[in-house]
Order: sequence, then structure tokens, then C-alpha cells
Amino acid sequence: PSGNDEALAAAGDGLVAAGAIDLRDPIGAERELDRLAEAGVRAVRLFPDEQHTEPDFPAVRLVARRAAGHGMVVLSGGDVRRFWRPFAGLRATVVFLDTHFYHLGDFLVVARDEPGFHTSTRLLNSPDAVETVAEVVGADRMVYGSRTPFAENAVPRLRLAHCGLTADQVAAVAGGTARELLGVKP
Repeated sequence: PSGNDEALAAAGDGLVAAGAIDLRDPIGAERELDRLAEAGVRAVRLFPDEQHTEPDFPAVRLVARRAAGHGMVVLSGGDVRRFWRPFAGLRATVVFLDTHFYHLGDFLVVARDEPGFHTSTRLLNSPDAVETVAEVVGADRMVYGSRTPFAENAVPRLRLAHCGLTADQVAAVAGGTARELLGVKP
């Protein structure tokens, strides 16, 4: 079985399956997106850096269109300054996992025009990054991220615990927005 089959089998009891899509195989990716959508999967993960794919590759645009067409949440790695492009104008729901605080302004500029664009908090570790996102596009456009077990999770947790957001905004970032995007009831 594939890793996606294993994810589907493990789903339930509080676990949500997210499929992984191989951007190097556009025809296979298209078929896999259709199969996952038919199985009720709500999210897919893209690994553009690890798979050495660029945002202007035809496969990336194909996957963006297909995932948006299925109403899937796309969890995308890659530099947000480039990887927003294939999703623009598609009414796509995308969580950019690698939005670095150095690139936050670029994310905010495109997110103003794309209501489905969200960012992980994992790399938003400047003194006011979280507050800036909340002010410019809303706290509900952030999803907590730590990259555990590959990175230390203390910094994103402490940043969220000590930021200037309201308790309701922190609750949205800490899990409320992710549950809403994935259709999970609290």
C-alpha cells in the first residue's frame, strides 16, 4: 500500500488523513487527487522543495487546479514569494507552511487578494509577525505550525502564548482555523 493508503487507514478517532502528492508525476498526481477526493480526503501536502519542482512547472499548476476543484486544503511547502502563483485566482484554500517572517509582507500582499490563503506560524518568530498577520488579514488566516518532530517546537508555542492576540484569536490559531478548514468538529 502507498503512504496515502496508510493515512486513509489511520484516519478516524481524531486523526484526519492528508494525502501526499508527487509533483514530479503530473498524471499520477491527477489520478491520486481524484482518488483521494473520492475517499473523502480534505487535505493534501505538497513538497515542492524536496521534489525539486518550481511553481511555473505545468504539474504544479495542474495539481493546484485539481485540488482547488475538489475543494481540498493544500498544505504547501516552498517559498511563499513564488508558490502563491499557481494557486492565484482559483479560489484555492492553501496553508503556506514555510512563510518566513522575512517574507511575511509578500504573503500579506497576496493574501489580501486571495481569501483562501493562510500561513503557518512556524517561522513567524519576529516580535510582531503574528500580530501583523492578525491586523492585516485576520487571525483566522494563521494555522499553528511547529514542524515537530523535525524542529524544536518551543519557539512557536512560546510566541503564540505571549503574543498580543486575544484569547479567541489564539484559540483560532492554535486549532480552530485548522479544524474549520478540515471540517472537523471540536
